[in-house]
Amino acid sequence: MLFMFATAMSYGAFFPWLGSSKQMIDTIYGRGDDFAWIFGLNAVVMAAAIIIVERLVARYGTMTMIWVFSAAAIITSAIYIVVALAADGVPSFWVWFILISTLTATNAGTNPLIQTKSIEPLGHIAGTGSSITGAFIFIVGALVGGLIDRYIDTTVTAFGVGFGVLTALGLIAIIIDTRAPAT
Repeated sequence: MLFMFATAMSYGAFFPWLGSSKQMIDTIYGRGDDFAWIFGLNAVVMAAAIIIVERLVARYGTMTMIWVFSAAAIITSAIYIVVALAADGVPSFWVWFILISTLTATNAGTNPLIQTKSIEPLGHIAGTGSSITGAFIFIVGALVGGLIDRYIDTTVTAFGVGFGVLTALGLIAIIIDTRAPAT
């Protein structure tokens, strides 16, 4: 259950990118004509992260990668927030793009790992387990992601705050789960 919650928080952290990337790129940064290639470049960074994580998991294990990439996301979120606040909510475009690409890459790297751990105990009913956890993850993720979306209007600060808070909540759930005695 706690890994399922962590996955929902991970989706909730990512959904504002899907919901507000156009607004951030077009309205806040005035680069609407460049939206497609900027969004696409971010997708390439995310794909690279997935490939890298796949190779690292084989060497270091799933939980190590979840810890490392979650910690990287929380640290990057903190940097993002400081940079955004120092720039009155709108850091320079390229600084913002590097930070947001790092955040979405860490999310793309850990999201499948956390989701896999959430259904790992359900091997005997994997299809049903995947359906139930998937519904929960998307519903809760969309709800919390939608809350963050509402605060992205004239600045990009809310994205970093929401991403950091949701990632931290997910990591706390994972810590609680991994420290709980086996039943």
